[in-house]
Amino acid sequence: MFTIIFAAVFVLFSNEGEALQAERICCEEIESLLQNKTNAYKTVCLGPKSELSSNCCRNIETEVEKYRFAYKALCLAAEKPVATPLTTTTMTATTTAMTTERPIIKCKTALGVESGNISNIAMMSSTILNASSLPHFGRLRKQLGRCAWIPATSADRNSSWLQVDLGTLTNVSAVATQGSCSGDQWTKSYVIKYSENGVDWKHYGELGTIRVFTGNNDSSSVVKNYIKSPFEARFVRISPTNWHKNPALRIELFTDSCNPLSVPALQSPRSCLDHFKNGLKTNGYYNIYDASSNLITVYCDMTSEPRKAWTLVTSWATSNKDMAEFQSTPLSQDSPVDESSPNWNRYRMSLSMMNDLSAQSTHWRATCNFPTHGLDYTDYVRGKFVDFDVITFHGHNVCKRVEYVNIRGHKCSDCNLPWWQNDGQYCLHTDSTYTTCGFDPTQGAGGSEDNFGAYRTSNANFRCTADASTTTNWWFGGNTS
Repeated sequence: MFTIIFAAVFVLFSNEGEALQAERICCEEIESLLQNKTNAYKTVCLGPKSELSSNCCRNIETEVEKYRFAYKALCLAAEKPVATPLTTTTMTATTTAMTTERPIIKCKTALGVESGNISNIAMMSSTILNASSLPHFGRLRKQLGRCAWIPATSADRNSSWLQVDLGTLTNVSAVATQGSCSGDQWTKSYVIKYSENGVDWKHYGELGTIRVFTGNNDSSSVVKNYIKSPFEARFVRISPTNWHKNPALRIELFTDSCNPLSVPALQSPRSCLDHFKNGLKTNGYYNIYDASSNLITVYCDMTSEPRKAWTLVTSWATSNKDMAEFQSTPLSQDSPVDESSPNWNRYRMSLSMMNDLSAQSTHWRATCNFPTHGLDYTDYVRGKFVDFDVITFHGHNVCKRVEYVNIRGHKCSDCNLPWWQNDGQYCLHTDSTYTTCGFDPTQGAGGSEDNFGAYRTSNANFRCTADASTTTNWWFGGNTS
């Protein structure tokens, strides 16, 4: 009987120009069948013992959505969006009641986040919580532990984002989301931003308002939202606005095209410089490959200096300055710290990765407290590898040329500084109480004050060591053209 009912539903719905007679359908029975099918889908595809393939579950989900759409079309009154007037310059974000309304379309084809057709290097994020929440873990239906992107707790989470690079301008007409498979955490609502060039971004909106999409109410169910006015973009960002415990995301993007072009293969990036040349222009967490084609997540700075891109290679907070990896271990020794989870407070790449990056870089630099201050060239040093290889250098009070240095406001360009780096004694640093190389930053210096590393003696007036939370950040990179 139920089969006959639904056959009638789809005959009525598919015949264009014929009136839909909802009164001829037993809506209670349709609703009951829809609920049964939804529960069966959750059991066989989302249950802990599910062994069905993702393709099979995706097909089942599509069928369930068809029944749900038919029920809404035949048995429910159409819902109207709630609009908030625009200001003269900005959209106002509102959550509408239309989060699952399906436009009349021919196709709704997945673009490949779930399947892997969109590669790991095409997924990036503003921040990460830890090594289990990297951007490429945010794939719909990803299972087995590391199965969601989650932004850092220390950041402004309402401005965090998970980004997908589609490689070329692509029609985007729907988004599907899940929470984390490994914890009771999910995104309850989100907004979408998109860009053609990675620099100029727009919020997706309807009727003059930024649309806030309703997301998930558990960690496992898939919620698909249809976009009433599909847009063309190369870059798409999902930005959580409300969440349960943590804004965990697994996503898929869809297109109206019945035969979409395959996502272009991006040049395999070996550094943040390569990502910049591929068209990425935003700071954040990206994936690159090492010399052995292993995937490595790194933090990239694309914006602080004109025509330069930088990869973070080590960073530590003053509270961690006494760790051997940051005080007495030279860069030439392999001594990684949290290498799979780039962060500001205690992070150091492996030697092999540093060597790989240095071979593709023209410059190195050190910044102080970058996540808070950005770059204003205060307490900063930059040099060329050809003048001073900071990895291989070993010595004590050796003059080395730098392009620019600023220590507590004392600055010079194309000048020499004294440097130290010795096995078991000092990590790389300079000392602003010395004037042996011609540069004189001694005014205001503390006794034997270390700068940019080691910090056996530190000065609160030097930004890197102003307090226990301030950080020292070393980068490899160079010119983008």
